[in-house]
Amino acid sequence: MQQRIAITGASGFIGGAFLADRLEHTGTYEVRALVSRPGSEAVLRQRHPRAAIMPYTIGAGDVLAEPLQQCDVLVHCGWSSVPGTATQDIHADLRSNVEGLLKLFRAAASAGVRRIVFLSSGGTVYGDTGVSPIPESQPPMPIGAYGAAKLCAERYLEVIADHYGLAHCILRPGNVHGRTDGGARPQGVVEQWMLRAISDTPIDVWGDTGTIRDYVHISDMVQALHLAVRADGPSGTFNVGTGVGTTWTTVLEELASRKGKLPAVNYHGAVPGTVPSNVLDTTLASEVLGFRARTTLREGMRHTWQRLTGA
Repeated sequence: MQQRIAITGASGFIGGAFLADRLEHTGTYEVRALVSRPGSEAVLRQRHPRAAIMPYTIGAGDVLAEPLQQCDVLVHCGWSSVPGTATQDIHADLRSNVEGLLKLFRAAASAGVRRIVFLSSGGTVYGDTGVSPIPESQPPMPIGAYGAAKLCAERYLEVIADHYGLAHCILRPGNVHGRTDGGARPQGVVEQWMLRAISDTPIDVWGDTGTIRDYVHISDMVQALHLAVRADGPSGTFNVGTGVGTTWTTVLEELASRKGKLPAVNYHGAVPGTVPSNVLDTTLASEVLGFRARTTLREGMRHTWQRLTGA
């Protein structure tokens, strides 16, 4: 029996990658791509002509239930901001993402959805913990608006899931990389710096080059989503990363090894809300979901470089 999956944010980086992966398994899954951004529907139809694509408005309340009818699982990858933009209008960010999410999840419950998978953020919800790697048991203390909204969404999902008897899975990914389409919104130093290196445009570094992050490749992120949507899967919160910390200096050095010589690098003060280190403990995801990151940062950057340059 086919599992019916609805994916929000299907025109974005992670949601789009998961959509493409599920479409390759059409005998096992029936996939609906829910899109809310203007112009996204046409772009997705061109990329994935076999996909069932449905526009929706996240604040439309009960209207949301229609595209979710007869779906078994809702995978919520949609989010209207990134860490660098969430603080520009916090009230609008909360209305769009948290209030909209409440309506979406309630609509899913009324439509008969039995499981919800929510893409949170392991890179922002924990804050500056002083712990490495960070387990899910670490009390989250986000210091930025983006992480605060993601954590708020997690808590509301838990309340709604308990109230309606839904299974739920919250994924907290590290810094996901491997995007090759340029992206509609600026996010992720790996691709931003890589695109600048390729075009010989000065690279801007906002903060200390010793800043440490856990970089997880998009193929591993898709693997985690695949494990999370299983009908018999557990409920809970799980980190998705490699457990390996990499400095920005190392990322720049890896780019230099491919480019030969980097363009000028301009150094600026850290963006408010930036933590010095964020590395995720993925033991729980390994033990419970069977997740294991397979792609190293070097391998992932090599693949992305080849896709972007053809070399």
